[in-house]
Amino acid sequence: MKIPIKKTTCAALAGALLLSMSGCSSLPAGNSTEDVNDAGDAFAKALADCDLDKMAKVSVEDFEDDTKDWAELLEFDEGDKYDANAAKFADAVADTIAYEIDEDSAEIDKDEATVEVTFTIADYDTVLDGYYYDVDEMIDALGDADEVEIKITLELSEVDGEWLVTNYGDAMDDVYGFTDIRDLMFEAEYFDNYDPYTDPGYTFEIDFESELSGPSYGYTADTQEMYDAFIGEQAYFEGAGSEAVFASGTSSIIFVQPSSADLGTACFTVEYSAVSQCDYPDTELLFVGDIDPVIDENGNVSYQLEIEGPDDGYYHIEVSPSIGYSCDPVVEATCRVGDAA
Repeated sequence: MKIPIKKTTCAALAGALLLSMSGCSSLPAGNSTEDVNDAGDAFAKALADCDLDKMAKVSVEDFEDDTKDWAELLEFDEGDKYDANAAKFADAVADTIAYEIDEDSAEIDKDEATVEVTFTIADYDTVLDGYYYDVDEMIDALGDADEVEIKITLELSEVDGEWLVTNYGDAMDDVYGFTDIRDLMFEAEYFDNYDPYTDPGYTFEIDFESELSGPSYGYTADTQEMYDAFIGEQAYFEGAGSEAVFASGTSSIIFVQPSSADLGTACFTVEYSAVSQCDYPDTELLFVGDIDPVIDENGNVSYQLEIEGPDDGYYHIEVSPSIGYSCDPVVEATCRVGDAA
């Protein structure tokens, strides 16, 4: 009579154990922060690798529908999204993405969780402000650029026993901002392809046959505001007279562009040639950068650039709103120093 009692007791204990185990499996995946960290790390790695398929595996089911537009952008191929230069540059920027997850930051609140991730990426904005002959030179500069940090709080939800990321869209927008760069043009190809007399998007009056030129003015749709302000006041070379010729041995020249309106910082490009004003590729880039306006005691606004260069030769100067428009200058002029050939 004792044996059946023991068997019944064991069966009851086994039932209790099964119930206990079943109760544990109904809790969110890993009722510990370790599983949240694992899910966050998997997503962050996939994001740094620009791998949509792997991101989808650790995101909620709406991910694929919500990120269709990203598929072509993250391939970094020349086509509808990028020109050849932009595709190559974006791919190089993507290669600089890294991340670090803060495991101590993970928090769980029932079926919701968060974890902090810090992404780093090359400071491509600073690189874009520079002046480069071609995209390869630009990518070389990217390798020397500082890193910038992007801090993101990943939000996760428990779905069928797994932690899945829900705010993937915000994370991708923050890290993939460089995909907004869709086209890039450089001096090397610009002067190979540009004809100022046939380009329908550019209005410019200049005679490339003459050795010297006073200021000429032109504009595109994006630079017309500066053109409208500058056209009313003629630029000049200080101390050079109307012929824009300086004496041999002049150590510096000053180019002044009066303006009836304070348009803020303008970008100046200065090139030197010993032979002629526009003898590409035998020109030497002396300066490219932003110059702030100067306002004198009478309220007149001007942009003044002091140029240090060789004693004799031609100095070609272009003015545009920013480095992004340096191939479409609003003002263009050339002066001569000494008895250049």
